[in-house]
Amino acid sequence: KTVMHKEIEENIGNLLQELSSNKKIGHGEFNIRNIIGVSKKKSYEQIKIAYSCGIRSFGENYVQELEGKYKLNEIDGLNLEWHFIGLFSQIKFEVFLSMPLGFTLYAERKR
Repeated sequence: KTVMHKEIEENIGNLLQELSSNKKIGHGEFNIRNIIGVSKKKSYEQIKIAYSCGIRSFGENYVQELEGKYKLNEIDGLNLEWHFIGLFSQIKFEVFLSMPLGFTLYAERKR
């Protein structure tokens, strides 16, 4: 394993340990499926490492990066759950709509 791989595994392990030992998080048992890994400026290779550690949901706020990562994910067939975080411009929105993604979009305000 590469240094990057070990670091990602260690970081996710530390996060899971902290979350599972913290009684103030909420009610019921903690579930790794509730974690959204922010993939902003992260390579698809890093996303795959996080996936191998159990993370299935990823948030991206660059439409162009999301488009590339989504295409690589389609090839790999990992069935990642994608979330868009951030604000849309008209151009970003048009690119976003051209992707065959299963997203739910929540809009708070028009920019």
